[in-house]
Order: sequence, then C-alpha cells, then structure tokens
Amino acid sequence: MKKVMPVYTTIALLSLLIVSQAISIVSANPWSFSTQIDPPSGAVPPIISIHSPQKNAIYSGKFNISLSVKGAQYDGYFSDIFDVTYRIDNESVTIPHGADVLGLRQYDTSFIGPNLTAGNHSLIVKATGIVYKPMSVFFFMDSSSQVYFVMRAAPSIKLLTDQSANTTFSSFPLNFTVDHPTSWLGYSLDNLANVTIGGNTTLTGLSAGNHSLVVYGNNTFGDMAKSETINFAIKEPETSLALTVTAPVVIAIVIGLGLLVYFKKRKH
Repeated sequence: MKKVMPVYTTIALLSLLIVSQAISIVSANPWSFSTQIDPPSGAVPPIISIHSPQKNAIYSGKFNISLSVKGAQYDGYFSDIFDVTYRIDNESVTIPHGADVLGLRQYDTSFIGPNLTAGNHSLIVKATGIVYKPMSVFFFMDSSSQVYFVMRAAPSIKLLTDQSANTTFSSFPLNFTVDHPTSWLGYSLDNLANVTIGGNTTLTGLSAGNHSLVVYGNNTFGDMAKSETINFAIKEPETSLALTVTAPVVIAIVIGLGLLVYFKKRKH
C-alpha cells in the first residue's frame, strides 16, 4: 500500500518553509514586516561628505567626483543607507546608485565627472537613510549637500573669412566664432602688434599686396587662444583704359582751343 504522510508532518514542513522564506525576506530587508513611523526627535539624518570637487575650486579638463555617505543614526536602532543620488547643475537626469548602496552602513565612491563647459557649476548629492528595529518599526531620513566649483577651458576661435578671396578694395571682412566666453579679443595683421576688437569687424585702410591675419582671445583665467592664420591679397583698382586714352586727348583739345583763340586775337 502507498504510504501517506501524516498531516502533522506536512504542516510542520510547510511551517518550516514559510519561516525560512520569512527569514530570507527579513535578512534582505530587515525592516520588512515593520510599521513605518515619522522620524523621532533626536534622529540624525545621513551625513554626506563631498571630497571632490572642492568648494569654489577651479578645474581644467577632467575632474573627479569623490564622496562618502554615512547612514542615519538613532540610539537603539539599526541603520542602513537606502539610496544616494547626485545631480550636476540641477539637471533633470539623476544618476541613482540605489542598487549599489542599499543595506550599506557607509558608502564611498570615486569616479570621473562628465565633460562640462567652461564656467560655474554645482554638484548636489542627496541621500536617504532607513532606520529600523527588525519586525517592529522603521523610518526614512533624507539629507543633501551641495558644492560649487568652476571649470576653465581656453576658448577655441574659428575664422569664417574666405582666405582665398582677393579683393580690389582696401577693406577686408574679419568674421569668426568663439566657443567659450572671452574677456579679450584681438587680431594681428602681418605679424604686427595686436589690435583689440569687440567681435566681428572689417579691416580698412589696407595697402595693396599680400597680408596675413590671426585672431587671439583669452578668458578671465588668462587662458590664451589663437586661431589659424589666413592669408589674403588686396589688389590695386584697375585703371580704366578709356580714362587712360581720353585724358591726354582732352588736354590736347583744350590747349589747341587756347592757341586758336590766341592767334585769332593776334590777327585782329
């Protein structure tokens, strides 16, 4: 005959399975099966320490983001870090680290920051801690820390003027673009002293012949930038052939008429 497992044995095995699963859940999330409460008086929120970038520091090129977070504290309770996020310049995209920090008592990280334009920037770090008594109560506490820093970069200058263009006038258009703010702009014509300008301009009073031109600029940190050198030519205006032939003829006619009048007066 087929043996049947006693009912009490089945119940015992099911109970053991349920308890085992409950232990696994509690081990993974110790605050499971607990009641959420408001943070009590005296609870300390997570402590965020931003090591880099440093306050008001100036960086060039790549920079490092380094920070540490300690979980919230309350006497007699356990504490874990629940989530850590950061933002650059309050951008809408938040990079979460929740999967990396959940359950940690302290979180430390260091990584290369994103590429940023020259100017002022800010880093905001936010952390959420969970404080709990297993199978009893738990509560969340939030904190944030912000640091301002500056990125510097030499501006890049690109000339837009057609360097192959020849002009018969004594002026030449100087057009260019700059990718970063500048505190000074200037140009050098034929390797002569720099001339300060405010932006695109037209060079006038140029002599006929070949010329070279380069644009310079710097930012408030003194980072100097230089454009490529372009070469262009100013041609002398061509003299009209008609004017060349007609002028002597007119002069001859005037002289001839003058002589004719003179001799007529002599005859009289």
